[in-house]
Amino acid sequence: MSKSNALLRASYKLTLAEQRLILACLAQLDTRRAMRSPDSQADQTDNLRVTALEYADLYGIDMSTAYREIHAAARRLYDRSIKIVRPDGREEHFRWIWGRATHERAGYVEISLTPDLARYVTSLRGQFTSYGIDQVRRLRSTNAVRIFELMMQWRAAGVIRLSLAELRQMLQLSYSRFTDIRRFVLDPAVQQISESTDWATIWKPIRVGRQVDSVEIRFSERDQGVLPLGDEARDSAVTDALFPVG
Repeated sequence: MSKSNALLRASYKLTLAEQRLILACLAQLDTRRAMRSPDSQADQTDNLRVTALEYADLYGIDMSTAYREIHAAARRLYDRSIKIVRPDGREEHFRWIWGRATHERAGYVEISLTPDLARYVTSLRGQFTSYGIDQVRRLRSTNAVRIFELMMQWRAAGVIRLSLAELRQMLQLSYSRFTDIRRFVLDPAVQQISESTDWATIWKPIRVGRQVDSVEIRFSERDQGVLPLGDEARDSAVTDALFPVG
């Protein structure tokens, strides 16, 4: 699954179910085929079907919950929008989908991505990021998914730094106090990423004077799969993975 780096840093807010439905659709796209044939873009991004069974299997939830989530998410996505700020300062605003079809008896939904969004997920050349949906399917918050995607953009460096202004804009956070951002966004998101993906992750605040100005997130890929660890063992494993001795 691939996204333009500009989309990774875009300003938008989705519920977890909406994010999961979009990811399930993007995982279906054959970006390589689109690169060979630009005319195939519309064919790939129209009528993307996700069944309740596929959704339940992908995210490890029961069928009744999956059924409710895909139908509710498809309805709400029709009204959601994205803002991307270009390097020259120009702002782009566009919607996620232009059409949806729900088939309640059959237990599936179909959504069609807008052409504006399609430009950022197909026919990609240059600056884009790819990762497997298996890496994010167990994450339990949309903030964790967004932060993980940024990590994958900078996976070679193993570190990213974001100003609080950037973080608030990207995630559309309403918290004015850093203590709330720490408690409700950063701590749970980083914990989920460390527990549920192959990446050991820690973060720290960066201060300018006495005020927190930005955050730094460091991460390192584990040699083996993620193990279910308790808090103390998890913290030790994260430290060992990021800062090996010898």
